[in-house]
Amino acid sequence: MVCNSNQYIKINKDQLYSLWLERVGFHLPSNAKSKKNHQHYFCDFTSTNGRKYSDVKVLLSSFSEQAFENVSEFFICEGCGKVYWEGSHLSRLKSFVSNYVDVKSTQEGNVYEVLSKNESQKQI
Repeated sequence: MVCNSNQYIKINKDQLYSLWLERVGFHLPSNAKSKKNHQHYFCDFTSTNGRKYSDVKVLLSSFSEQAFENVSEFFICEGCGKVYWEGSHLSRLKSFVSNYVDVKSTQEGNVYEVLSKNESQKQI
C-alpha cells in the first residue's frame, strides 16, 4: 500500500503506549522483540493539541515496544494509519542529504508538523 498523505495527528507517548498495550502488547510473549504485521485498529484518542478523535485507523502492530523507550511524541498518518516518530533514522537521513543539498534546520517544529502545516497552507 502506498500512501501520499502528509497530514499527521500528533499523539503523546503515554496515550499511544496505552493503546498499543491494550491491543497489541498483551499478545506478545515476554521474550518477543516485535510483532510486525499490517493489522489496523480503530482507536479513540486525544491529540496533543486537545482535539478528540474517534475510530481512527492506526497501524499499532507494525512496531515494537522498544519504540516507546526514547520517543515522547508520535505521529499517526491520517491517510493510512501508519505511526511515525522522529528517531535516529531521520537524523542519519538529514546528515546524508546535507552532503548533496543545503538542508536547513527548521524552528517550525518536527518534520511531520511542517508537512502538515505546508499542506494546510496550500488548501487556503
